[in-house]
Amino acid sequence: MEQEIQPQLQQLNPIPPNNKNKIIIAVISLLVIVVLVTLGYFIFSKKPVETQTQELSQNLDVSSWKTYQNTQYGFEVQYPDGWSVYADEARYPESNSSDPRFSVTEPGSIKNSKCYASLIFKDVKNPDKYPYSLYSEVDKKQECQITLDSIISTFKFTAQNQKNQKLADGEEGCMIIPYFQGKLEFTDPVTDVRGGAICYFTIHKDLSTYTFHLIGNPEFNTIDRIEITKGNESAVSQTLEAGMGEPPYRDASFFVAEDMNFDGYKDIKLMSFWGATGNTGYTYWLFNFSKNLFVENKDLSSLSNPKPDVGTKTIATHSVGGMAGCIYNNGTYKFDETGKLILIREEKQDWVEASKSFLKTISELKNGKMVVSTEIGKCDNF
Repeated sequence: MEQEIQPQLQQLNPIPPNNKNKIIIAVISLLVIVVLVTLGYFIFSKKPVETQTQELSQNLDVSSWKTYQNTQYGFEVQYPDGWSVYADEARYPESNSSDPRFSVTEPGSIKNSKCYASLIFKDVKNPDKYPYSLYSEVDKKQECQITLDSIISTFKFTAQNQKNQKLADGEEGCMIIPYFQGKLEFTDPVTDVRGGAICYFTIHKDLSTYTFHLIGNPEFNTIDRIEITKGNESAVSQTLEAGMGEPPYRDASFFVAEDMNFDGYKDIKLMSFWGATGNTGYTYWLFNFSKNLFVENKDLSSLSNPKPDVGTKTIATHSVGGMAGCIYNNGTYKFDETGKLILIREEKQDWVEASKSFLKTISELKNGKMVVSTEIGKCDNF
């Protein structure tokens, strides 16, 4: 008699909870390791290439390179033998810009080349505006980048050429020195003064032209100090510590010479701060003709937007406090016989919350005393 054999199902033992947790942890750890290894590859594999490019650029022999000099704009730069130079009339490929420029490119037409650099001059007729900017168009070839970096490193701002040109034209003003060691990292529209500037001003008709070397701070894009030379002298006659608290706004006249105390000698000012409301402050140095030195005047430096009036020999100031310009402070100052700056009239307007109205206060100097009067203020903007 046949015996029916029933298959016996063997029950699998479930994985204990502790073992499940260990497997999950192991999988997660493996994924983390894969991600870290992948990131490390991309980060550290790129670094040696960049380092190698910098080292090759620094060690590249440029002794046999040719030198291009431009006395009109005051600079010189070296370029490899066999490369082409396009001066002034050259244009960026597919660009309609009319700015004069100098371009250097690898052998071949600039329109067909992917390895070239252009030095562009912005608004060269206005010395207060930024005159230089450098653009490079490169492909991904390491050799091209090395050569361009080396060309840029040989750029030299020939101040003497610019000085001769400006003196010949009878012009005064500042020329910003281009800075090529990295991109300007500022979100606000500012002027690039990392390389500093050279300014030329005639302080008095009987004195030689003064040259002001504004030394830039590449980290903060400000001016650290001012070194002054006179005439054709090369020795620095005076050094002024600058008080520029932030980069100047775009196209700002950040360094100017003008007679502030009406003695017939020009004084100098350096922008120290500015704001969206229009309030702008400067550090002032008045020219002391008896000592032939510039001396800081803290009273002037504390004012907002001071403007001299030659006719009345007074200085007007204006500052905005808010509410669309409805809160303001206007002042009028003059220098007394001792050279001290004194307030002779002030008009200010404030908002009074209790009465929900503006209050205008006028103070005037009469017989040696300030006479104060008040009235209801008005403002069409609010």
